[in-house]
Amino acid sequence: MVFRHSDGVQDDVTSYERIFSSEDDSSFPDWTWTYGTKVTAIAIDHTTPSERIFVGLFDDEDWDETTDHNGAIFMGENVSGTWTWTQITSSVFPDGVDVFDIVAVSENGNTVLYVGVMRNTAFSTTTNGIYRIEETSPGVWSSAQDLYSSATFPLAASILDIAKSATDTLHICGTDASISNPVIYKKAIGDTYWQVIPSYGFAGDELVAKSITFDNVSTTYIAVDNKIFENSTSATSWTKFYEYPLGTEINFIYYDDLLVGTGTGLYMHPEVPNAVHDESKMPDNFELYQNYPNPFNPSTVIKYEIRDSRFVSLKVFNTLGQEVATLVNQKQNAGSYIINFDASELTSGVYLYQILAGDFAKTKKMILMY
Repeated sequence: MVFRHSDGVQDDVTSYERIFSSEDDSSFPDWTWTYGTKVTAIAIDHTTPSERIFVGLFDDEDWDETTDHNGAIFMGENVSGTWTWTQITSSVFPDGVDVFDIVAVSENGNTVLYVGVMRNTAFSTTTNGIYRIEETSPGVWSSAQDLYSSATFPLAASILDIAKSATDTLHICGTDASISNPVIYKKAIGDTYWQVIPSYGFAGDELVAKSITFDNVSTTYIAVDNKIFENSTSATSWTKFYEYPLGTEINFIYYDDLLVGTGTGLYMHPEVPNAVHDESKMPDNFELYQNYPNPFNPSTVIKYEIRDSRFVSLKVFNTLGQEVATLVNQKQNAGSYIINFDASELTSGVYLYQILAGDFAKTKKMILMY
């Protein structure tokens, strides 16, 4: 089902109206709904004067069924308070294609849908990864499989999530044809081919990239199985940001602070500003952690913990032992600290960062790579 919020009172259930249902909608008398059919994607078209949305459907039961009408895309338009729904389908995008996500963009003045789907070899033409569906004239849609890295090189994958960055670049993620390796691709809106984003930094036992999002600056986050990885602009590899307990189902991630929706609830990972002090959990010891991301360009995060009040010095040195930056040089209370180090004025290379807190001293290595 799809509900529309109408009057701005979010906790008033009477302010939500049901506008789409797979249970009892007589608009589709030939549609075969099953128990497993569910709405998995919604996209809003901001280019039309009327209210228009797209709904993607997925059916857990029809992975090898080419005749059942389960997975699909429907377009709904609100005209004078009445919703009218039509199915978007073609020989290229047949009934039964299971949809994971939809993003609506504008290209050359036309509305274009990018649709992430479950790969299925049972159709006469294998459904594969991403469809590009363009409205060539009002109500007329042209569909094409879109997951190519060149004119002669299709990419085999199921695509579970699509995200558009502030720079109008699409990022998509999912799993390969064998469902044994996460995949990540990107392309600028209007471009023809997708660029492969390497998965360097993953542990090697991950299977599926479930969701991808961006912060307000330059960091991309991706949920892979029960872990979240991050990658700053131009970094060469992903760094593990957080790991949930094994078996945790991460359904989506979204940046407004980093929000993580799981099978057990919604969690928030606050934005990391410079010099964050957390006293919510007093450390039992002193510790200096490995920076992340590493390698980095041009900024990285350094975390350390002190168990009692001490004068703390945190400095960065080059490999010749010359001091290049002082990050902390003051007395601090017990707690956990996070420092954002901007190395934009330094050259590429290996650097050392060292903490001194009373008789505690520790040094770690980091790599700046442009």
